[in-house]
Amino acid sequence: VAALVIVTSLLVAHEITSPDVRTMQILLAGLLVFAALRVSSFTTLLFIALAIPTYKPTTYGGTTLAFVLVLFILWLVRLTLKMERPAGRTSIDLPVAVLFCAYLLACSQLESTEELRGAMFNIFNLLTHIMVCFMVIHLTRTEKQLRILVGALVVMAVLIDLTALWELAFPGRALIPGWLDLGAQWAGEAGKRGLEIKGLRVAGVFFDYELLAEYCAMSMLLLFFVFARARTWLERTGMGALLVLNTFILFATVTRGAIVSLIVASLYLLWVVRKRVRLAALLGGLAIVFGAGWYILDFVANHTHSGNILNRFEKTEFKGFVPETRVGVWKGAWERILQKPIFGHGPYYEFKTKGIEQVLWPHNNYLFYWHTVGIIGLLAFLWLAFELLRCTLPRAPTLRDPSFSASFLLALQAMLVLFLVDQIKIEYLRNPVYPYCVWLFYGVIVATGRIVRQQQAQGSPATIPASSPVRLRPLPVAPVSPLASS
Repeated sequence: VAALVIVTSLLVAHEITSPDVRTMQILLAGLLVFAALRVSSFTTLLFIALAIPTYKPTTYGGTTLAFVLVLFILWLVRLTLKMERPAGRTSIDLPVAVLFCAYLLACSQLESTEELRGAMFNIFNLLTHIMVCFMVIHLTRTEKQLRILVGALVVMAVLIDLTALWELAFPGRALIPGWLDLGAQWAGEAGKRGLEIKGLRVAGVFFDYELLAEYCAMSMLLLFFVFARARTWLERTGMGALLVLNTFILFATVTRGAIVSLIVASLYLLWVVRKRVRLAALLGGLAIVFGAGWYILDFVANHTHSGNILNRFEKTEFKGFVPETRVGVWKGAWERILQKPIFGHGPYYEFKTKGIEQVLWPHNNYLFYWHTVGIIGLLAFLWLAFELLRCTLPRAPTLRDPSFSASFLLALQAMLVLFLVDQIKIEYLRNPVYPYCVWLFYGVIVATGRIVRQQQAQGSPATIPASSPVRLRPLPVAPVSPLASS
């Protein structure tokens, strides 16, 4: 042990003076694995909040993939040794199994070795996404654990926002060279040539500004939930600052769809709690939101390298009910879907921008599923979405309900509505990092729904079914003496 401490100390000292990316990654991975062996399985689950924002592409898929595999194997070992117990079956088991089978069936439609290699890569990634989802479900059992998990999700949102802020402040500069290389590398080259950088759309750790915008919109509802339940002035101030930071990054992505989806989800949430909201408080809150939002929007547009989202809204045109920017890609995706509508073209999407036939992203998650894994995969995903919505049914009527789990389920329902609406114009499957956040979100919904149902079952009074036979025994009566009346 002493030798290990000495060697580790020497390596850390060497990294402080002359850092090397690979050595830093090995040290960090060793620290996380050591911590995972020393703490409970639920605590290891919280490490994913650090693994997602520090994703780095590798030849085998990515650092998050490897880390999830390690955590899942450790959890399986503990299950085998009966140190942990599973939570039982869930309502999403069958749709997830059908979706995975759709991936396997779609492999029969692949036409080249290169496509097969890409498909195997995507299937392996899907397995790790499912691992994350079911680890959340099986390890989050109590409301106390759920509170801790919500705190970890807030930390993850802050880390992702801060990395995006770094990208906006220093365009094209890696946070940690060779490891955390953020998006907008073209901006770095423009800066080296002395060109003015304007119209930058930050992409953050996802390397995709549209998916970062969706993540910020969903995080907005999460942060607002924590803000609404804050009990002290210090907590409200801190969460208010995080809401401002998250709004700043959302506007810096210059993405219309995520903002529209956030408005839809907010209106839905407002409709649900309408009977418990006072008009004066609502108007005051809306005034603060619009005032702060307008100030942040003006600052982003005029004092940063980013653009103005209002200009993009002004230039929005429709052909019927379809935005002009989606007409061509949706038409092309639909034509390819009709070629193989049952099993799809295989779980590999070949993106082409050169040559005679250009294949662009469909910019629609539902078309993406249909294109890759056919109508079977699309129906499986819709089934999964339906089961997730069912899990949110025992929600509370307000975000400030005495039950933390039930009120959080209401926030999750609004987040799910936002996600399903926004996926009409974007697909999360095209990204190697963001799906971990999505499947983590799925697991949180199921785990929270189970906790709420358990609380309701424990709190409800026991009732006797109407069909059950009930035998009434006569009350014992003491004998009356004949002399009692005299």
